[in-house]
Amino acid sequence: VRARLESADQCDRLIFSSVKGVEAFRRALQQLRLPLSAYQAPPVATVGNKAADYLLKYWPGAVITHHADSLQELLDLLAAQSPEEEQRLLHPTSGQSAQHIPLRLPATIQLERLPLYETVPEDRYSPEMIRTIRARECDVIVFSSPTTFDYFRQLVGDDNPLNRAALAVFGATTRRHIEQAGYSVSIQPEAPSPRALVEAVENYFLQRA
Repeated sequence: VRARLESADQCDRLIFSSVKGVEAFRRALQQLRLPLSAYQAPPVATVGNKAADYLLKYWPGAVITHHADSLQELLDLLAAQSPEEEQRLLHPTSGQSAQHIPLRLPATIQLERLPLYETVPEDRYSPEMIRTIRARECDVIVFSSPTTFDYFRQLVGDDNPLNRAALAVFGATTRRHIEQAGYSVSIQPEAPSPRALVEAVENYFLQRA
């Protein structure tokens, strides 16, 4: 990891797709005693508003040149805007994302996904709490990432609220992951924000009324 981070400023662009990715990058630089100021050279592209806002808050010198709602959309955008140019991109991310989220790489894009952290499930649930979750009747269950879906499914098993509620997602990547697992996604807001989610849920139930 150290060798890759030391040469990160040689890539054409840094990609951040989550708040955790930004924080893991900053923490890795601190632990390795690498100055953040040395990484002002490569421009930055972000996925989602939260990652962009967090990046600008804690890395004031960063220059965000491109932004999209999903990583695949971002890669397609970068390739379309520079169709003749090969681009080397570095994506600090989680181990789960690097292993389990497939991407279709445009011909001119070289993407290196650098795992800097792992997400782990919450393990403090008692058997009674798990039984309560399994039995609970929910109208909508919201997932913001493939990992949250996987961990929830592991927690509650197959006979669970996933089969009885409308599933809502933030982002095409999460939707694709859930549908590949055999579940239907009913709600996907146009933007990854609480306001857009509320509007999408309201529209869903109005159409069913």
